[in-house]
Amino acid sequence: MLRARTRSSSEVWSSVSLITAVFVGFLGGVALTYLNPPPAFVFEMKSQYNDTIGSVYTKYFSEERLFRLADEHRERFRNAKPFPHMYLEDFLDPELVKAVNEEFASTDFGTLCEEHGGLKTSSKKKKVHCFYKSTDENESKKSAVLDESVMGPYTRLVFGLLKSSMFVEFLERLSGIENIIPDPHYRGSGLHQTGPGGFLRVHADFNRYARFQLDRRVNVFLFLNEEWDPAWGGALELWPRNMSRCEVKIQPLFNRLVIFRSTDFSYHGYTDPIRSPHPRRSASMYYYTLGRPDDEKIAPQAAGTKSHGTLWQKVKCAMQTDEAISPACGKHGTDDSK
Repeated sequence: MLRARTRSSSEVWSSVSLITAVFVGFLGGVALTYLNPPPAFVFEMKSQYNDTIGSVYTKYFSEERLFRLADEHRERFRNAKPFPHMYLEDFLDPELVKAVNEEFASTDFGTLCEEHGGLKTSSKKKKVHCFYKSTDENESKKSAVLDESVMGPYTRLVFGLLKSSMFVEFLERLSGIENIIPDPHYRGSGLHQTGPGGFLRVHADFNRYARFQLDRRVNVFLFLNEEWDPAWGGALELWPRNMSRCEVKIQPLFNRLVIFRSTDFSYHGYTDPIRSPHPRRSASMYYYTLGRPDDEKIAPQAAGTKSHGTLWQKVKCAMQTDEAISPACGKHGTDDSK
């Protein structure tokens, strides 16, 4: 007959010690994570902004307000030139947008890009993408935060709103595009900033999210720039398909939300190098559908459903000041002068 072996007191104590050591080690790791986080991580909730969260849902992000805005601006959006677009002032509670800008500024991602080329995970996916090559003729001094783990709590809240079913329905009512899907894994969406002297050459965006076989349809930018002076450059430029002239310039003013349809020829950028004392910042979200109309594609019969990257365009008046752009590109419209 087999008898169960009685464990000695030393064996029991050894097991208890092991469990205790593992538990203490776990707590120690948690403590170190929060007491000494990586330099790019900021998770502090500031009490002065807590009262604004309730107003976001009751005053700014209610179904009534969003659907009213969609109905009011539907025709303006769909008939806009050079392609469907619009912008809304004072889109969210200004205190919330200010909190997002402070979270972004406090991380100093620009320095991270200059010194280390970005922040990477163990899977080699970059959480921060950097575009700092001095020889890059397409974009300069730009960094993009593409991972929630390096975003602060207020920033996560804003992106949650932009991904919400309520906002998606708002976009569908506004644009006439059905079955919109928000970017699930920040495939280009995220926090974007361009430092002084930087620019973004005119382009149309990549067209497909290959992982899910989705087609890009709508771009949304929320500008975070407090007290932005138009003399600093950095205005969002919209160009027609024939690239004849800059038709619209939209200043990146604080709490301004820009929405436009993304096609193979929705050409946009900011060619006037930034002259501000601080970076030009925005929160960006992209939206997709399963399939897209042929009239949104370049040579649809030949290309079919093939993916393409960014379609950079040559602009003769690029890299000039506002005063130089007008003669070079012809008389162009400006959505605002403030």
